[in-house]
Amino acid sequence: MKDISVIISCRNEVVGTIITMRSALEEFKSGIDGEVVICDNSDDINYWAVLKNMVATEYKKDGVVKLIRQSHPCIFTAREKAISESKGEYLMIVDSHCIFGRNSIIRMIGSAKRHKGCGFIYGLMNFSKHHEIEAYCDRNADTFEGVKCSQYGYKLSDDYEIPFRGMPFLFNRKVFNAIDGYGSLSRHRLSWGGGDFVLGLKSAMMGYTNWMNPKAMVIHLGPFKDSKYFPISYIREEGSTYPPRYGMLITAYVIGGLPLLRKRVKQLSDRLPFEKLDNRDLEKVMELGGKEFRWLLENRKFSYKEIVERFNGKQIIERKLPKKQDKRKDILKK
Repeated sequence: MKDISVIISCRNEVVGTIITMRSALEEFKSGIDGEVVICDNSDDINYWAVLKNMVATEYKKDGVVKLIRQSHPCIFTAREKAISESKGEYLMIVDSHCIFGRNSIIRMIGSAKRHKGCGFIYGLMNFSKHHEIEAYCDRNADTFEGVKCSQYGYKLSDDYEIPFRGMPFLFNRKVFNAIDGYGSLSRHRLSWGGGDFVLGLKSAMMGYTNWMNPKAMVIHLGPFKDSKYFPISYIREEGSTYPPRYGMLITAYVIGGLPLLRKRVKQLSDRLPFEKLDNRDLEKVMELGGKEFRWLLENRKFSYKEIVERFNGKQIIERKLPKKQDKRKDILKK
């Protein structure tokens, strides 16, 4: 068994995938016995041919890179397929357009080993066009909006517990199996959306603790414009008969039932430029997520409401830095 498997889903983006792969291999030089497992789920089979040609044969022979192909375009099943063929004790998921900060992987492994009952370890995520102080360190448990380092003051502190975040995240494969992985999102081959918070919140609801390591960072290549960023290759309906927003809505229903589902519909209607949903859509969402909703209801230790009450209002306030004292004034007094 290897120390870690870095999981990458490649979707119509070979160059970005290769950059992410090479960055991970560079991090392995810090003493990590790791592998990179890439699952291609591109719309066009030609991407698969290009990907195979761009990965050095030596990497595949040495077992540090494994390439697999999935015929249908679904990020969730692609990641789960890669996980099923991986050999790492720990698993780390990143997008196919990322660069790892120095020693980020080994630091996140260290965090996972330090915390008993650990679910997910997250690292800071920074868009390439931003200064590191704008890196995302957390998510609001009630609104799902990202919390930035700049909102509470930036420092390289010790790990702190958070409700959930998105990519990058590291976890033990036993935890992934215990929380039923991506659940409804993978079973119904949803195209995109919802995966970032369903894993973390299911983990917290089932009694695991999720942690942020603020000394580990992954840089997200792009977006390169100031307009809102949507990964178009993922929100298309190809490979799925369900509208793009269904992933986020199913996740909301699984986590918090009908009240959270209705709240999430309103949130997304204000943000995403898609057609409006009606009651038939909500009924279909509850049908698709019903099995997982009932399963989580039977297996959870905490409700979604309890998670919100525990973290909301404390996420930023507790981490604000104290005002720095001006030592020069003390010197002048002397």
